Amino acid sequence: MQLYKVLDADRCSMHGGSYVWTPGKWAPKVGPLDPCVRGYHLCRRDDLIYWLGPTIWTAEGRGTSVAVEGAEG
Repeated sequence: MQLYKVLDADRCSMHGGSYVWTPGKWAPKVGPLDPCVRGYHLCRRDDLIYWLGPTIWTAEGRGTSVAVEGAEG
């Protein structure tokens, strides 16, 4: 499944956190996961309308994930 990450124009997180994303580099591991509190927000295509921002990047996830249905900002 294709995933997406919404960032500002400087590749910083838009919806919580201040991490600056670097294309091709994995972000640090975080945990324990808590949806919409701790973790990285990666969107499915149908979720993007709720998470729009200046830039949208294709993304990959690895490790543990938690899918949240109907997760609206």
